[in-house]
Parts: sequence; structure tokens; C-alpha cells
Amino acid sequence: MKTLLVYSNLDGFATNIQRHIGDALSEVEVEWEECYIEDVVKASKDFQPIMHIFFHPNKKIYDYIDGIRELGGHKLLWSMEDPYESDLTFDMLPYFHYIFTTDKNTANALQEETKYENKIWHVPHACDPKVHKPMDVPYEYRSDILFVGNAYKSRLKWFSDHAQEYKDKMVTIIGIGYRGLDGYQHQRVMHQHVTEDEYVKYINGTNLALNLHRQNDDLDMANSRKIQASNLNNRFFEVMACHKKQLVVGRDERLKDLPELHSFRPDHDSYKSRLVQYYLSILK
Repeated sequence: MKTLLVYSNLDGFATNIQRHIGDALSEVEVEWEECYIEDVVKASKDFQPIMHIFFHPNKKIYDYIDGIRELGGHKLLWSMEDPYESDLTFDMLPYFHYIFTTDKNTANALQEETKYENKIWHVPHACDPKVHKPMDVPYEYRSDILFVGNAYKSRLKWFSDHAQEYKDKMVTIIGIGYRGLDGYQHQRVMHQHVTEDEYVKYINGTNLALNLHRQNDDLDMANSRKIQASNLNNRFFEVMACHKKQLVVGRDERLKDLPELHSFRPDHDSYKSRLVQYYLSILK
């Protein structure tokens, strides 16, 4: 199934996920090419794909609806930011027969609201076992407690509330927005992003990875239906694949469903597995 991956833009976590999806498409022997949304009409005409995957779309997609409507072949919207940006996903219902969303509550709401014959799936985040895997790391990657991610209101409150508890622990915080964090002046606070290779090393070097999920009121959102987030983020699967303990915060309703560390199978929750289970079955 010739596939054209279409990006509105690539930054942050989406850059890594895009690479893993591309690798997984190659693994399952799907012929694929990629382009930015500005070039989709020409790229589609030249490549003649059976499926266009619009990956991790943002508001730029509204400017290209006319071109999207005229594309030949099938069209799939794959949203990684629901429910926080779910207004966009709902707006795309008339234009995309196939929709993947990483959030189950959003998938349910889409199915209830659509007036079209869309095929809508909840496709969870995933890991890449070739990248996210156990390894021995040098001392500089070691910590008692690790968090990787930018500062949101709920995360800053978490660290403030636990400063006393963590004062005798070796804490590493990596991300933008934590400079001058009260109570952590003597901890390792890295005001930066790190490469995925470095990120995996820090995971493998910690005793406990904090997984502080984004909350609905952390940032301005396009979630007018006020859908409550239910998805486990990509970090959950990546940490599990490294066989490291993690503390999941902000997904209380999911805690009873979390797999045990010893029973987690990275190959079952890999991007390749997601493509086989969901994507390759679409046109059967």
C-alpha cells in the first residue's frame, strides 16, 4: 500500500515518533514517501499513493482543505494531541474517512458526533524496541528520580509539593521552564532538550521515572467539548520498554489497567505492531 506521510510541521516529540513510524513502515514493507503539507498536491500527483497519512496535524491544515479534498486515493488523519487539540480533529471529519487518535475518550466522542461514515480508531502511543531498550549507562546518567518534559502548571505544582520529600534524593529534571525551581537548587535541572539517544540513557540510569501527564488546564487548548484525557503518553511505553519503574500521575482512571512491568512486551506495543494491527487492516 503506497503511503505518503504528510506533515504540517515537525518539532518536539513528533520528530521522534515520525522517525519510528517511517522505520516501521519500512519494516512491514510498505513503500512510502514524505512531504510537508505545502507540497502535498504535487507530491501526491508524482507518487500516486494509495493512502495519505496526515501525521500530527496542526492548524496549518485548514489552509489546505481545498487541495486535500481533491487528492486521489485514501486519506487518514493521525492525531497525537487529542483531546487537547481535538477541535481540529472534529473539524476534519468531513475530509478524512479514516481517523486515528491516541485518546480513547476522543475516539468515542468522534464516533458519537460524526454525521459521516468515518472509520475511527483509538490507536495508542507506542515504543520502538530497537531504540527504547534496557542498557548499562555511565554514572553521569544515574538518578534516583528522573523527569523529562517541559514545565506545565501541574508539573511545577508537583515539584513544589514534593520538594521536601525529594531533598535527599538525586533528582534529574530535563526540560524547558524549570530554571530557578525553588527547592531544587542543588539538584540537576537541565534547562534544555536532549536527543532521543540521551533520553533513553537517562531513563536507563534512573531508579524511578516520573510520568507527569499533561492536564486539561495546563495550556490554552482547542478542546471546546471539554473531553477528559484518557490516553497514556508515549513516555509510558518508552519507559516500560526500558524495563524501568515509573510513577504515572494524572491518569487515575487508568491506573488499574496498567500492565505489570514484568509482563510488558515491547514488541506488542511497538509502532510496527500498531501499523499491523490498525493500518494494514484498513483496506482488507
